[in-house]
Amino acid sequence: GGQPVTFTVKLSKSAPAGGLLVALGRSHPTIAKPRSSSVRVPAGALSATFIVDTFRVSRSSSVVISAVAKRRASTTLTVAP
Repeated sequence: GGQPVTFTVKLSKSAPAGGLLVALGRSHPTIAKPRSSSVRVPAGALSATFIVDTFRVSRSSSVVISAVAKRRASTTLTVAP
C-alpha cells in the first residue's frame, strides 16, 4: 500500500462528440480510491487513464474499483502491506 496505481477505462467503440464521462467508484475507500470521481474519455477516443491511490494496510486487502457509463465494469485490486 501507499503507492498510486494507473488504470485504463477501455470502450468497445469510440467516445461520442463531447466525450464520455465515466463515473469511478471503490468498495473500500480506506484501502484505495480513485483520485477523482470520474474520468472523461475524449471524443473519438477508445480509452482514458486514471490514478487510484492506495493506503497502507496491515495485511493484504482487496478493493473493487468500478467504472460506470452506459454499462458497469469492475476489477479487483489487491493491496499488500
